[in-house]
Amino acid sequence: MFSRLRSRIQHTPRRTDDSQRYARRVPEFARPKKRRLERFGVGSRSRFQPRESILGTAVIHRGRWSQIGSGAFTLMELVAVIASSTILASLVLPAVIRARQSGQSAVCLGNQNQLCLAWRLYTDDNGGWFPWAQEVPRAQVGWPLGPNQPVWCRGRMDDAGNVSDRTNVNLLVGSHPGSLGTYLRKPALYRCPADRSRAQTDSTRDGPLRVRSYSMNRNIGFPEELVVDSSVFYHEVDLRRHAAGPSGLSVFWDESEASIASTAFDDPTLHPGEWLLGSIPATRHRDGSTTSFADGHAEVHRWKDPAILLYSPRRSIRGVSTAVDSHDFWWICNAMRTLGSGEE
Repeated sequence: MFSRLRSRIQHTPRRTDDSQRYARRVPEFARPKKRRLERFGVGSRSRFQPRESILGTAVIHRGRWSQIGSGAFTLMELVAVIASSTILASLVLPAVIRARQSGQSAVCLGNQNQLCLAWRLYTDDNGGWFPWAQEVPRAQVGWPLGPNQPVWCRGRMDDAGNVSDRTNVNLLVGSHPGSLGTYLRKPALYRCPADRSRAQTDSTRDGPLRVRSYSMNRNIGFPEELVVDSSVFYHEVDLRRHAAGPSGLSVFWDESEASIASTAFDDPTLHPGEWLLGSIPATRHRDGSTTSFADGHAEVHRWKDPAILLYSPRRSIRGVSTAVDSHDFWWICNAMRTLGSGEE
């Protein structure tokens, strides 16, 4: 029985595909070559069968690669990329600007701390006497010292001074009497990193950067009036007269590039009844400026008075007038000296 079944299986014809039937019917010598079959799409990929590449969809045409799609962007894709880049830039750019401003504020605070430290070192080396905030006119009657005035630095940054004063670092770090250059030899510490004002002349409007951005409290040192004034601080023992002590008496101010002139920051209380700011603080640090105090600390104060924020030197020759109830005005007065009548 098993032998009959085995013989029946052996003699049963097997089903074959077209290629096997073609191979049985056609002799070996009459069969077409393999490359001929590839030409007609037999035994290999069809010439119309697409193949993928990184440059797009491609096919084999007559043995060569041919690209169906183009690798360039379409108009809609280009518009989408530009829109995405614009949205990303609008989100990232403000953060970058704020980070840059914060870095400049930190550097400016460091400069103020270094100036205040040099000021303290000078005071300790000179028996507690402070360097003067500015020079007294030599034509003043009864002036005994002549050119040997112990001023913390020299030179004017406005048009009233020599053009060379605005770029001469020797006036900052030189060895003149009262100079803080003995303790602070780096000229970059006398200028705020956000101050991009330049020394302009009649022949050029794009000169080098001005060398100084800071001014000293006018009430520190010797006054212009050459009289003993209770509001002026000559010696370190005078710091007790300030209502808030050394931590409330300002020393160096970051002054506006449109206002800075001499080496002193003007006291608004010298113009009673006018509510006038002769010297305008800077607004370079997000509507704020840095100020250092006699105890050695420095801080950034944000200004809110429109007269300070919108200050332009063309509005007034002497300065800018503020409102009587301006908080910023009285904050400056308090930092310059002890508040008088009208204090908040």
